[in-house]
Amino acid sequence: MATRRRTRSLWYLAPLAVVGLALVLILFNMQPPVPWEYGAVRAFGLLGYLGIAFGVASSQYMVELARFFGRPFVRLHHFITYTSLALIALHPIFFAAAFEGPSAFVPDLSSWDAFWRNAGRPALYLLAVGALAAILRGTLGRNWRIVHWLMYLAFLMGTVHALLVGTDTRYLAMRILVVALAVFVAGVFVAKRLPRRRRASGR
Repeated sequence: MATRRRTRSLWYLAPLAVVGLALVLILFNMQPPVPWEYGAVRAFGLLGYLGIAFGVASSQYMVELARFFGRPFVRLHHFITYTSLALIALHPIFFAAAFEGPSAFVPDLSSWDAFWRNAGRPALYLLAVGALAAILRGTLGRNWRIVHWLMYLAFLMGTVHALLVGTDTRYLAMRILVVALAVFVAGVFVAKRLPRRRRASGR
């Protein structure tokens, strides 16, 4: 009975997936048809970005979500995060295969502007390091959280990249959504840090 209830509770995630896919379809229909390679680059980037934002948001409400779903939410959090990382990794892979080649994975240090326009490149490596820290948290000890925080920085760098060169962020509604998600992620980071500082000051 409990297993059935837990499985059924996962269906609450379905609307989130539907919203993400619907957003991709709406954006694709707002302009003329594009080559499938270009469409794949856009779709993987957008879905990965939304998924990572949801993963970060869920980390702030682990206890509440665990009660809601009736199961340890950390496993589901990791599933969502790793799936989103796979999607966001396919974004440059398709871009490299279709347009730019291996240089799509090399951070652009030619100028300040070029670095931030292509900030998604170093952000991808920061995401990988942050995810690896979570996997190796038993080995890293308490310091794993400090390394894991790189995912917040990577998300904000990806936001700058999306705003500067993203095709979909040409639309005002999409720009507002991206900025709102970035502000929310920054707020989650601050909210997670405040309780620790209060406990430390209390001691």
